[in-house]
Amino acid sequence: MRKKILLFWVTILVLNSTFVFAQDAKSLFELGKSYWDKGKYSQAIKEFQKIVNVNPDGELTDDAQFWIGKSYYYQWDLKRAIIEYQKVIDKYPDRDLADDAQRWIGDCYYFGKKYEQATKEYQK
Repeated sequence: MRKKILLFWVTILVLNSTFVFAQDAKSLFELGKSYWDKGKYSQAIKEFQKIVNVNPDGELTDDAQFWIGKSYYYQWDLKRAIIEYQKVIDKYPDRDLADDAQRWIGDCYYFGKKYEQATKEYQK
């Protein structure tokens, strides 16, 4: 009987923490986006990265990963932006942002004056 009660409370705790994280993820995403909107890209990356680190399969994780790439892009760190966008494609290939990430990779190569690679990326 004790095991059943313990299992019940552990289940409640896990479900509650999942719900709390979903709320926290939304708050973290909004905070990251507000930093991004103000041009504070390094701070935005930190907030988005928290979402990715804590729950790699969460509802907002692909969005957070995409905005990490976009933050590096706007810092003109095109190599790092490519790496971060590629993570969206590799980890979340069936989500909507995978196609957008692919286009942004093409843009990174284009603005980095690597036109042949840009063309290949746009064709994927």
